[in-house]
Amino acid sequence: MSIIVGETGCGKSSLITQMSRIINANLFTLNVHGGMTDEEIVKWMESGPLAQLPEEERAGAKKVVVFLDEVNTCNCMGLFNEMICDKTMDGRPIPTTIRIIAACNPYRLRAGATTPGTETGLIFDQH
Repeated sequence: MSIIVGETGCGKSSLITQMSRIINANLFTLNVHGGMTDEEIVKWMESGPLAQLPEEERAGAKKVVVFLDEVNTCNCMGLFNEMICDKTMDGRPIPTTIRIIAACNPYRLRAGATTPGTETGLIFDQH
């Protein structure tokens, strides 16, 4: 399980990009956003990292890094937990050559909250 926590702009994405180059791994990055659904993430995995992984690489010949950036911005924590901790996706095992790394921003209290129940979390306005 790999989760990187750091402030916006501190270099989390750059770190993963450089690490992937050093270990000669294929890198697939998903920039998660607030409107994303479990279905979209599964579809991305199936059409990206899993589809582009040749059969010989599934057997362990090549490393693949899947980088899930900003995982704390959407309501898909159950799926992310399954993928990162259980190494499955919708109950199906993820090939062992795929390493999943997630990044998120720190969780902090918002200053000046006046409405009860709005003291924590991200600020997300819908228009």
